[in-house]
Amino acid sequence: MVNTQSKEGKEFTLFKRQLYQMYEVRHRSVWEHEQFSLNVERRNLKMLYDANMDFISEMGRVDMFENMADHTSLKGKVFKMKTLSPNRLRGLASFGAAFWTYSNLTAISLMVGPTLPMVAIAGTAIYGMRSFSEREVVSQIESIDNGQLRLTILKSPLVSYTITTHVKNVQSVCALGDDDMGADDVEGNIISISSFTDASGEHHANGVFRLPADAFRDK
Repeated sequence: MVNTQSKEGKEFTLFKRQLYQMYEVRHRSVWEHEQFSLNVERRNLKMLYDANMDFISEMGRVDMFENMADHTSLKGKVFKMKTLSPNRLRGLASFGAAFWTYSNLTAISLMVGPTLPMVAIAGTAIYGMRSFSEREVVSQIESIDNGQLRLTILKSPLVSYTITTHVKNVQSVCALGDDDMGADDVEGNIISISSFTDASGEHHANGVFRLPADAFRDK
């Protein structure tokens, strides 16, 4: 069968394919997308395509260096939660503010009265405790023999337990936050484990845990 598609039609098809690869629609209106599409000259497509490929190559190189840096902290593990995440830092700041307000309660009460400082102390203390409230959060993942994984799960900032499962039983349910190229330390996940064993050897099913975004990971 003879291909009757003209050279002009082939160029336009290539134009649309490359344009869709390079252009992100979700943050722009239909009118803006149309204006952008009509204003790009076809002779500039090669330059735009090369620039896009250079960007992807550069991001891959950056990811390689970040992966090498993460392995220094991982020490053979696959995943390890950072000790001081931004959420924990906000919790420490809240405790510090509550302690400072309580230590200067007399002077502050003379200025604004006793009610407002006590409410502020209680509010900042509760916010600090909520910042450290981490339950069913994966703090680290270690790869062991025969495709098995050993996961450490937090019950609280000071109490944790260990489970063992096969890698085929672990499934990501959804991503939390930005999960795009170039966004680092914001790609938290909810994972589901269909079958796992705790430290006592008891079998469990259908566990749901959270992978924190602020962590070192083997990409």
